Amino acid sequence: MSAPDLELTGVPSPEFTVLDARPDRAAGVPTLKLDLDIAEPSGLLVYTIALHVQVQFEPARREHDEETRARMLELFGPPERWGKTAGSMPWMALDALVPSFTGRTTFSLSFPCGFDHEVAATRYCGALREGTIPLDLHFNGTVFHRGPDGRLQISMVPWSAVARYDLSWETWGAAIHGYYPTGGWVALSTDTMEQLTALRADLGVSYDACIGRLLAERGEGE
Repeated sequence: MSAPDLELTGVPSPEFTVLDARPDRAAGVPTLKLDLDIAEPSGLLVYTIALHVQVQFEPARREHDEETRARMLELFGPPERWGKTAGSMPWMALDALVPSFTGRTTFSLSFPCGFDHEVAATRYCGALREGTIPLDLHFNGTVFHRGPDGRLQISMVPWSAVARYDLSWETWGAAIHGYYPTGGWVALSTDTMEQLTALRADLGVSYDACIGRLLAERGEGE
């Protein structure tokens, strides 16, 4: 896009807005795509932006019912402590190259969202079950652009470049359940995995059934 009516200021200052989110069905792992609107009011030709994005959860930005709070006990502790414990949670850091544009462009930011229950992000998203997942995206990086004199120049994405977005829980769920339709996974140590594999072989059942039997035995002993 061109912006002939914009005054050339000499210092690009891109601004970011999240337009939409969707699952990436073509990816090899659970992946979301966020469609970004990037506005750059200087009117200078941007050759590329070497973009770095830090994505984090903002739990304090939404309400949580009692059942949800109970599922988040391991993350944040008792509800009376949430004012101190339920702060910003980092999700992931991403790097991307934005193609050349002038004035304004749209760009799809792709990021994986695994389903390991040992990871706090999975426990938080999985505990919600509905509504939205409040996100903040913090942008920084390097802008390669044409200066007013026509020469290549470099400037930095301002640290104030932040975009808020309430990701639909259904969108996150659609990305996950396309790859894990019946559940998630937990990372086990090598020793634990070897013991579980040996027990599974002795019982002649699946891993899921093997763990189910162990849980049932624990319940009977209580």
